[in-house]
Amino acid sequence: MRARARQCGTTPPGTHNTGPDADRTADRTAETTAEPTAETTAEMTAEMTAEPPMFSHRLRVRYAEVDAQAVVYNAHYLMYYDIALVEYLRAQGLPEPATPPEPGRDFVVKRTSLEFDAPLRLDDLFDVTCRVARLGRSSITFALTIVRAGESTPCNRGEIIWVYTDMQQRRACPIPAHLRALLLGAATTSAPARP
Repeated sequence: MRARARQCGTTPPGTHNTGPDADRTADRTAETTAEPTAETTAEMTAEMTAEPPMFSHRLRVRYAEVDAQAVVYNAHYLMYYDIALVEYLRAQGLPEPATPPEPGRDFVVKRTSLEFDAPLRLDDLFDVTCRVARLGRSSITFALTIVRAGESTPCNRGEIIWVYTDMQQRRACPIPAHLRALLLGAATTSAPARP
């Protein structure tokens, strides 16, 4: 595992990578700090063989979210994704957002990226979809899209990476098996739209 991480261009712990693999550096570094056992490697491989479910949550653009150009202000797209992720976690049976999954440990945002393809406008109904794109030893990558209701082409595409962290030591730690199972969870769900 250590050799593979070096071949992928991962920088040593404590350094900063700005190259093309920068978004995966933290998780690869965390994954190389402890050698996985045959059992954990087999579990992680089995987890990701099936396509994780897609979750969808419907929202509506509100007046306060529109800027002077009469489109949704760019920062609100992260808020939309955050709302959908919280609803996804609730649907999977994970603890409420204000309650850490384990004492002293929680998920923290490592990276976000957004790609804007078409604007949302006041009163648009839209669906935010999310799925687990990758579940590493200590990180989870969510693939997200925003699609206007009745359309199939995304208005926005995003990726959010969370790292499971020991909050006192501020270090990545392995995601426990029960959380892994919940994160990869159940069937596609859809929540009602905001009024």
